[in-house]
Amino acid sequence: MSLRRNSKINSCLGTMFLSLFLSLAITPTLWSQSKSKPFTSADLLLKMEHGPWLIMAKNFEGEGAKKKAVQLAAELRTEFGLKAYCLPKYYDYTQTVQGAGFDKNGNEKRMKYLDERVIENCAVLVGDFATVDGTDINDTLTMIKQINPKFFGTTDAVDQDPKVNSAEYRNFIKRWVDKKDKKDFKPGPMEFAFKATNPLLPPDYYKSPAVDKFVRSLNEQKPFNEHNLLDCKGKFTVRVLTLRGLNAYETWGRSDATGEKEPSNALDKAAEQAYLFTRNLRMAGYEAYQFHDREQSIVAVGSFNTLGTTDSKNHFVYDPAILGVVNRFAGTSEVVQSQFGTSQKPRILFDLVDRNKIPELREGDRKTQLEYLPKLSTPFDLVPTPMTVPKLEASFLFNNFTMGK
Repeated sequence: MSLRRNSKINSCLGTMFLSLFLSLAITPTLWSQSKSKPFTSADLLLKMEHGPWLIMAKNFEGEGAKKKAVQLAAELRTEFGLKAYCLPKYYDYTQTVQGAGFDKNGNEKRMKYLDERVIENCAVLVGDFATVDGTDINDTLTMIKQINPKFFGTTDAVDQDPKVNSAEYRNFIKRWVDKKDKKDFKPGPMEFAFKATNPLLPPDYYKSPAVDKFVRSLNEQKPFNEHNLLDCKGKFTVRVLTLRGLNAYETWGRSDATGEKEPSNALDKAAEQAYLFTRNLRMAGYEAYQFHDREQSIVAVGSFNTLGTTDSKNHFVYDPAILGVVNRFAGTSEVVQSQFGTSQKPRILFDLVDRNKIPELREGDRKTQLEYLPKLSTPFDLVPTPMTVPKLEASFLFNNFTMGK
């Protein structure tokens, strides 16, 4: 009786351990390399804070793409110590889209895709790289190109769809075209991995405009060098006013016969206005900057080191401080009626700065006031734009900087 009971207990225990083993194998709970701290499949989901620079290791398409990507990303973490992530996407070709031209009733044409289907796509990316040319990302890329994860020896890694996509075809051609002999390089199944930007970040993050000598000289002239945007210490700012010149640049402050300086063209006037706006905004307590190039002059407000973050739904959200500047200078909710229809009313300088505190309007005579009033009445941009602060030298925006840390 005791032997039978023990055998039943052993059988039950065996069944329990087998069930536990199978549940661990099929559930999304995965174990880290240290075997002490588990991570879930949610940890594999790519987020904005996982670095501005990534390595595209492998892309899966078709049925089961997400499952394959999760398996590969988990092995890259556990077996190779790589910070691997997954980015799933779905392409729906069953919906109608706007076509070219109009139908007989004058309505826009609606068209359907010839191959109506929903395509599942999931990429495996290795992240947490602050720069695109650092030693860490270069060494990791070389490693990824040569390693041979066990995943690629399983049936799950084999696509059941016999059709070859365009990326695979390009890679096949590249194998034959590239005749370069690499003695120390033994390509693996991910030999075509490449560096990539984080697709969850807005394009603003990757704009690091360099200023050439000519534009630099424009911004070094007095008084246009006062509170110049090139001196801004932050990485980002908000452009609130755009003043565009209508003709070619000549010289700012060309002197006439009387010796008085008069703007010679539209670019000169735009530069002068940007200076006046910047000075008066500074007097009112705003952190304003001016900047001038070949085609326009701008006024920007604020200095920020981060552009934003992601919300609970993994959507990009601008930093609250940036949104505060945007909302402060953006067009009001008031609607203006005109012969061209309805439009939103933009803000002007006098909505933000007391005109009685502006020197030209407070101290000048009537003629001076009438001269400066139009210059100070130019409306701000209807929608202020967050932008990257221009630099004197080209540099990578994320050098020695990691988001979220």
